[in-house]
Formats: sequence, structure tokens, C-alpha cells
Amino acid sequence: MAGLMATRAVGRWAHWVDNVDGNSPATSGFVVVLLVAGHEAAAVLQDYADLAALLVPAANAEPGVAGYARVVYDDTVVGPVTETPASNKQGWTLPDDLAALTGVAAGADISAAVICYAPDTGGADGTFVPMHVEEFAADVSTNGSDFDYDFPAADLLSATAS
Repeated sequence: MAGLMATRAVGRWAHWVDNVDGNSPATSGFVVVLLVAGHEAAAVLQDYADLAALLVPAANAEPGVAGYARVVYDDTVVGPVTETPASNKQGWTLPDDLAALTGVAAGADISAAVICYAPDTGGADGTFVPMHVEEFAADVSTNGSDFDYDFPAADLLSATAS
């Protein structure tokens, strides 16, 4: 698996994590959107200003099978940015798995997750800002069972001062 920080998230991601962790605004959160195989390269996906624009190209499609839903993380599950002064580093990750998807019907080959900051998780896709694109090492074919994906245990997003 390989991940890229989205261009708009550089320098902003820690602030967005603090917003969600601090419940400010109360509607804020992170929305994880899965993409099927054949999407644009991560280097292209990282440059979209919002999720609505990212989903315009037909290649950047969400799974269209029963049981798929976007996963929303709010302040009840999002932890703070961790700081490691000895190495001048900040890091953050999402809870370990995407286990909220149960019984995802067969017929989708999923190959990436786009993690978006949403000032209002019930808002329009045009308000969701892509933060991180996580490409899977291999496509995952849905087969009617639960869809589980483990995010890195630490430092999904990180920054180091030099």
C-alpha cells in the first residue's frame, strides 16, 4: 500500500485533526471514500480541491454494490495529533480498521481509499477536502462478506520539522 498527502492538506492536516478531535464544529469529521480499480493515479488524485471534483472523471468511481457506504469518523473515535519533540515530529492515524462495512456485495474491485476532511459530514461532496490517498497493494474484490482494511498503526499523516 502507498499513500500520498493531498496537496490542499499540506500544512493544514493537523489543524483539521484538532477540529475534529475538539468537536469544532460539532458536525466535522473525516469521511473515507473507497474507489474501484481503474481510478486515476494517486499523483493526480492528490491535486483535487474537493471530493466532488475528484469524482467527476468516470474512472474515479465509488463501488456501486449493495453494502458499500462511506465511513465517517467523528470526535468520538478520532484522537489527537501526537507530538514527538525529540524528533521534531507530529503524527496521526485513523482507528485501525474500516470494519464498518458489513456484507458488501460481490462485484467491486476496490483499490484505494480517499480520506477527506469534512466541516460537516452531512454536507455536500464539494465541501469535503481530500487529505490523503491510500492506494492498496492489490485490488480487493468484494464477495458479500465484510470489508476490512487496516490503516497504518501510526503516522498515516505526519510532518517533521528540520
